[in-house]
Amino acid sequence: MRATVKNISFVSLLILSIPAWSVILTSTPKKQIASASSSTATNTSYDQGLIAMEKKQFDLADKLFKDAAKNEPTSALPWLGLAEIARINKKEVEAEKLVRKAVEVAPDSPDSQLAMGRLLYAKKNYIDAEARFLKASTLAPGTIGPRLDLAELYMTALNKPDKAAELFRQVISQSPDHAGAHFGLGNASFALKNYPDALLNLTKASTLAPDNPIPKIALSQAQAASGDYKAAIVSLQDAAKLAPKMADIPLRMGVLYQQTKHWAEAYTSYENALRLNDKLALAYNNLAWMAADRKERLDEALRWANKAVELAPKALAFKDTLAWVKRARGDTSGALELLLAITKSPNASAEAFYHLALVRADGGQKPEALTAFKRVLQIDPSYSQAGDVRARIKQLE
Repeated sequence: MRATVKNISFVSLLILSIPAWSVILTSTPKKQIASASSSTATNTSYDQGLIAMEKKQFDLADKLFKDAAKNEPTSALPWLGLAEIARINKKEVEAEKLVRKAVEVAPDSPDSQLAMGRLLYAKKNYIDAEARFLKASTLAPGTIGPRLDLAELYMTALNKPDKAAELFRQVISQSPDHAGAHFGLGNASFALKNYPDALLNLTKASTLAPDNPIPKIALSQAQAASGDYKAAIVSLQDAAKLAPKMADIPLRMGVLYQQTKHWAEAYTSYENALRLNDKLALAYNNLAWMAADRKERLDEALRWANKAVELAPKALAFKDTLAWVKRARGDTSGALELLLAITKSPNASAEAFYHLALVRADGGQKPEALTAFKRVLQIDPSYSQAGDVRARIKQLE
């Protein structure tokens, strides 16, 4: 299986903005959504509870939020404070009950609707989460929190990068230096293959959050997609300076070096990634593929390929790499046995059938090879080796 790496998770936006399922937007009362829409934001017990939270005095905060709930029975905020304490203490069931209580006592509170949306998002109830985020946005039209959450939902769960991009642009128009919004818009633009906008916004996010490696990693993806591999490597090197123990960075560098045929650098990068995290199945797989394809370091290639399959036994692509290693080592029967098993799966790739066809051809099994080559084009007429496949079909017919 050829070198690949997943795109950076959009959840990384949360590193730049807000926690994924935190019911309090911030520990600073003046930044609460409710500060613009509810007089309870200045409730003394509530404010003191937030200060106690900031100091990690959770028992005191719990008492203060309960006092606030008694003093302001129609306010959502104290219940959300209590829910946040429960969440921090890993009492998820209790936290959910408290969020629902906040919605019950204050259904028109943007804070309660936002918190409920985050809860539903965490429970993968995406459609209802969307409705809550939309309601929070309507109730507090001048705030950016609900729009950021809604945009994340569109990016990560509902596959609507166009809608996410629109929301991020709204946030940027209101808060031009919001790193998370630029990061989000860069990712949305990348998903829409609008690489100039992706480059522009991810560069801006990197500038606004200079100590965070995540925007630089995302920027490297956009640079590589635009064909600027040299800049992509530099961005990853910059990210590595900020997060030298983050194994994903040398892993991505390995992919870029492999794609640009800088073999020595690719080997080094993958091996560096494994020194940081020896459970990276993709690094083992890509090392094995590269070695087999170049017919070098074949003993190591077999070890790497077996390790990748051991770590990810359901990954057909990794089993395909193992078969390719076996072929490179002259074990045609072993490669054929494995490829036959792989191609029985309804999810088998065009590449797996291409490899099966080559191994069949190696063994002089021309009719079987022809059938496998034809299957490649049935699965993916634009497969990267389609030209070779068509030429071989012509020879065999």
